[in-house]
Amino acid sequence: MTEPAPRIPQIRSDEESAAVREVLTVFEAGPWNHVVRTFAHHPELARLFLTFNRHLLRTSTLEPRIRQIAIMRATWIRHATYMWSSHLRMSTLVGLSAADFEAARQGPDSPHWSPLERDVVRAVDEFNAHSVLSDATWDALAAQLDRRQMLDLLFTIGTYAMAASVINTLRIDREPELQALAAQFGAPELPVAPAPTAAPRRLERVDLRADPQAASYVKQEIVDVRFATTDGELRSRVGPNRYCAGDALITGTDGDTWSVTRARFDAAYEPEAPLQSGQAGRYRNRPRPVLARQMSENFAVQRAAGADWLEGKAGDWLLQYAPGDHGLAAAARFARVYRRTS
Repeated sequence: MTEPAPRIPQIRSDEESAAVREVLTVFEAGPWNHVVRTFAHHPELARLFLTFNRHLLRTSTLEPRIRQIAIMRATWIRHATYMWSSHLRMSTLVGLSAADFEAARQGPDSPHWSPLERDVVRAVDEFNAHSVLSDATWDALAAQLDRRQMLDLLFTIGTYAMAASVINTLRIDREPELQALAAQFGAPELPVAPAPTAAPRRLERVDLRADPQAASYVKQEIVDVRFATTDGELRSRVGPNRYCAGDALITGTDGDTWSVTRARFDAAYEPEAPLQSGQAGRYRNRPRPVLARQMSENFAVQRAAGADWLEGKAGDWLLQYAPGDHGLAAAARFARVYRRTS
């Protein structure tokens, strides 16, 4: 992987003021540190942020393994090349292995995790997707962590999501040691900032039964479900979802959440034993063929007559459950959970 050209270069020795030297003396561990020397252009900010970050890494109430699992998942889903590579080093020092790193890439459904580790990884995904945790995930964590640990976990997830975006944007390049670790264990690709996009084309009276580019697919996914107690609205990655009391609020394997009417949910999902139908928890979708077509342009489709409009990007998939009943799936999600049947 070619290292990007930094947008702000590391501060040079001849640029060091007394305030900068104080930051470097306290926080620059070992040889020239690219992050510290970039942040040192603003020594007041660097001192405060790095002091807080030191708590997360050294005096947090979380066990080091749990802390590092949260950080590795957060940096992976943020495509944080530098941060992931940097924490490969710290993770190996506290005992994480190649199997742990592979599970961090896969997400909460990896069979590698213990129950607590799975809940932590799911919390990272929900936090990044929605800036909030579902009741099911919160309750699961609160049964295993005390209040100080819960706060440390939330601040760890939030801080590393924020720091990943900052370092990605600054394009801080990795030190040779981090490049070597990434070559050994792998690392995410730095994301490419999206170009301005055209307004989506609204699809009116679409019917994939007559579309030669559509085919039949079946979804295979285990999801987390809770049931709404009041009417409301949530926003999934593809648009608003209005729901009524009793409707199912579903969190998928990628952390995205959407709503489904109770009647449609009962027809489409079954509980994972020993869960009983209607209880919050994990459900598996029933095999149900849908028509799907990958779109070549930005588009919008109405879920049903009078319902919300969903917006997709070029490369996303338009789904048809029945005539006049539509949805969509992002390209990466579709590739992960749908299988072609025809």
